[in-house]
Amino acid sequence: MASPRKIFVFTYLPSPYQVELFDAVTATGTDLFVFYACRSHDTPIAERWNIPPLAHAHAFADSGGMLSGEVLEKLARSDLYLMNYYRHPAAKPLLHARLRSGKPWCFWGERPGSRFRGLLGKLYRAVSLWPLLRSQAPIWGIGSWAVDAWRRDFGSRRAYHNIPYFSDLSRFARPHVNAGAKTLRILFSGSLIERKGVDLLAHAFAELAREQPEAHLTFAGVGPLQASLEQTLASCAGQVEFPGFVPWDQLPAVYAEADILCVPSRYDGWAMVVPEGLAAGLPVMTTDHTGAAYDLVRHGINGWTLPAHDRAALLKCMREAAALSPEQRATMRTAAVASVSQHQLDDGVARFLQAAEASLAA
Repeated sequence: MASPRKIFVFTYLPSPYQVELFDAVTATGTDLFVFYACRSHDTPIAERWNIPPLAHAHAFADSGGMLSGEVLEKLARSDLYLMNYYRHPAAKPLLHARLRSGKPWCFWGERPGSRFRGLLGKLYRAVSLWPLLRSQAPIWGIGSWAVDAWRRDFGSRRAYHNIPYFSDLSRFARPHVNAGAKTLRILFSGSLIERKGVDLLAHAFAELAREQPEAHLTFAGVGPLQASLEQTLASCAGQVEFPGFVPWDQLPAVYAEADILCVPSRYDGWAMVVPEGLAAGLPVMTTDHTGAAYDLVRHGINGWTLPAHDRAALLKCMREAAALSPEQRATMRTAAVASVSQHQLDDGVARFLQAAEASLAA
């Protein structure tokens, strides 16, 4: 009987989504070890995550010693090194140790350019990821939008795999609280920051509210823009709710009370809220700068995709959503659920392992 594959992953922090995937991969018998750069982060969402116990083998770089002999030994013994983060002091020595060994490795990342854009951003990534640029190591893009960008910047002489984020979406499958109602209940779930486009949503909803006094908007999240959002929405404050941070395990109940999920991001490498919303039967309104839109959202079928930064386009889509009949909403809800039938956690595990085998054979 062949021994299980040994896979060593270096990533940033244990988000609930990655923990679910890594635990599920481990449950297949794969010998997975995950080295996290840090335990938590001080973003409005990450600092409040309640991370469940990690069922996969792991260690943290910020727990002292950073690169212990045990961690380096696990790297040396692994069949495949999967690098998911490169802006950390541990990234370079890990990669150089792998390069010296001559054993297989690959890179797994969101679309490049979220922080450093344009020509200077491309130059920064070329310098930071020079060993990747000059190699033929496979790249796993987090969604097709990411794959296309990595291929454009790092050439076509290597294998590319589309491995986005996955999560257990079954917990979102529950009855819709407002089924059949004519009012439009819009949900935003995430950090209240500029990158997420919440200011655009507030301005657009303020206009919609004047036309649709029964429309309702919920901001499920926290962040530095809350005060300015409340000011923008003062004229329709009775139609807006700020419940604050919603723990991860309570999100399905919040989704069940909404009619559509609005994800108006100026930039989002993937956005797990998109498949979550679809799994909850919510048509998703999002932008062309949101990674998950390219793989999961079909305009007019299970949601709407609009240009990022475009408040007028956002208002237009919201008006379209408000004008839907109960029968049209039900049709879109059915399409939303169907669109993520192949994006379940088991599908993610299968794609992860298939990409690993292909990367080993490259």
